[in-house]
Amino acid sequence: VTAFSPGNNWGGTDCTRKCDDMSDPDAYFFRNSCWVWGTFDGGKTVKPLYCKQGAGGKGWWITTGVENANPWTIEISEADPDIIYEGYWDMGMWRSLDHGQSWQSCNNIDLTGAWKSTVDKVTRQGCGGNCRTICADPARRNVVWATIGGDQREPEFVYRSLDNGKFDSWQKTAGLPAT
Repeated sequence: VTAFSPGNNWGGTDCTRKCDDMSDPDAYFFRNSCWVWGTFDGGKTVKPLYCKQGAGGKGWWITTGVENANPWTIEISEADPDIIYEGYWDMGMWRSLDHGQSWQSCNNIDLTGAWKSTVDKVTRQGCGGNCRTICADPARRNVVWATIGGDQREPEFVYRSLDNGKFDSWQKTAGLPAT
């Protein structure tokens, strides 16, 4: 049980994303830089979806697993629409090679600085970092560029992967390719 309030405004109160539920005209979802809310009655009431009242009584809350939902960007490869990339604040870059059915971290802890969370003990694959911009090559299915860095206070650099963003395939570039 985690003790935090759904009224907590950490991360800001601005609504940075709104999503309509195409199957229910009365359902809408809102997200700011950290939290997710929803309405199921056309906006008459809005409730937090990132937590629920805990068994410990008033003031105790349990996570639902959708806190810190903060994507910066999404990119679908023109060369192969089954390849989808997402860039996150705090979670770095992730890829799907099967049109969103499964996801894998693209994060290399050598590039994400302070984010030293590893997926396993053998590889340098990480779970965190920041990725604000992704550009999949429109003609080559395996080539992708991304800005990758550590936490928000650290700089991000442009990297290129020739292996669909696999965590150990990144090469630092001198900038964006010439057009």
